[in-house]
Order: sequence, then structure tokens, then C-alpha cells
Amino acid sequence: MSRLKFFHTLSHPSSASNPHIKMEQERAIIKRDRIGEEVVLVQLTESNKEQLLGKATKFLTNRQPEAAIILERMAQLNANVARDFALKDAASSRAPLRLLFSRDSTVVKDLSQPVPSYIIISYCWKSPGWSKTGFSKVEQPWPIQHAFVEDLLQLRESADEGIWIDQLSIDQKDDQEKKVAIGAMDILYRSARQLVIILEDIEIPQEEEEIANRYWKVVQSAIPSDQWNPPESDLKLIESLFLRIMSSRWFSRGWCSHEFQISKYYLEDLRNFPRFRA
Repeated sequence: MSRLKFFHTLSHPSSASNPHIKMEQERAIIKRDRIGEEVVLVQLTESNKEQLLGKATKFLTNRQPEAAIILERMAQLNANVARDFALKDAASSRAPLRLLFSRDSTVVKDLSQPVPSYIIISYCWKSPGWSKTGFSKVEQPWPIQHAFVEDLLQLRESADEGIWIDQLSIDQKDDQEKKVAIGAMDILYRSARQLVIILEDIEIPQEEEEIANRYWKVVQSAIPSDQWNPPESDLKLIESLFLRIMSSRWFSRGWCSHEFQISKYYLEDLRNFPRFRA
């Protein structure tokens, strides 16, 4: 009888009486690992996902009463429009959290280990009539040029920090998962340690790059802007750089703007600057 009971327990993964079942549930899952690719796609455990997304999820939960009032008022003004809206499920997204890791990361070697943080990427998908600049090739599995990939890997705090990028972190063949993931974008972007914005369609001349780096150091030094006194030649380069950056397709895309406005920088901490890469 006891042996039959044991097998009955094994057939119900929800049972908490079997430590082996719990251990299996708390292991991450490798979703993509191909020879020749420098990164591995890992689906985190539910507990690790809750740990990373919990703060942003709690914020949305606390805003539910306010959202309910807005929805009720919308229904009073236009019932037809209100039918297209619903209260957001502020519980942790039903979509899995998948991140890219280099092969030397702890979680790739031991799938039971938690991931401490991740960075998130905002960029433009390729489309007819739009092309990138530069000569860096695109290597699998990345949807962006490899020169940017090398920089992304350097931006991580350690090899254990993951990278979230939509074309890989969301199963593009699963319409239901895409729908859920889109609804959770604010949680995903707000929970990332760092937002990185990729501008593949502009190329910064060396003199403009030098002026940007020089005045970025001035900004970081906390010298008041009224004491900068830049020469006219610097002002012309700064203006040229600004106009060049603003010409990027990224700034014309509503979805990219949304990603920026739901990031931690925009909502919580203006000191947490997004990183632009061009």
C-alpha cells in the first residue's frame, strides 16, 4: 500500500510532500543551446521570475483601485470604447521569463541557481525600406549587429546577468504568449536593471563621438551647466550630434517610445540613465 501511495504522489507534481518534485520545479530550463552560438537562452524558474518582477508587479497591484475608477468612468462616457479595455492582471505575468546568458554564467552550469538581474534591449525590428548602417554582421541568434552584441555583453554587471530581447525572449510562434507578454511589457521594462537603446541606422562621426564623451564626463562631474562655457565649435558639434541621433528611426516608433517611458529611468530614478548605442 505504501508503495502505491508513493507512486500516486509522483503522479501529482503539485504535492509538497516529495522534495524531488519540488527540486525539479525549481530548476530553470534551457530553451536554446546551439553549437557555434555564444549565448544560451534560459527560461527562469517561477520563483526567480517573481523575485525579479515582484516590485513592479506590486506597484501595479496597488494601482488597481485607481484603474477601476478610470474604467468605470470610461464606460459612462462611451460604453462601446470601454468594452475594448479591461483591468490589467497585476499578478506576475503568465508568460515565462527567458533571458540570454553567456556560456560561463552560473545558471547555465547549474540550472538550480537564481539569476540576480537582467538588462533589457529596445531597438527597431527590420522592415522593407529600412536598413542599418555599418558593416558589422548579424550572427545567430541575435537580431542585431554583432558589434552591438559585444558591447551588450560588456555592459553586464557579471556573466550571471541576463539579457532580455523580445525576438528571442518571447516565443514568436505562440500568439497567446505574445499577447500575454505585450500586456506585461511595463513590468518587464521597469524590472530591468538597465535599459539599452540600440540605434542601428545612424553612424556617429569620430569628432561627434569625442564631444559626446567629453561632455558626458562633465555631466557626471556634477558641474552646474551654467559653468560649462563650451566654445562655439563644441556647440556646433553638439547640435549636429543631437540632430543625427534624433534622425534615427527609433524616435519615430510609438512602441519604442512606450518602452522608454515604462522603464525604471522614466518612472523611478532619473539617475538611472538608459544607455544609447549607435
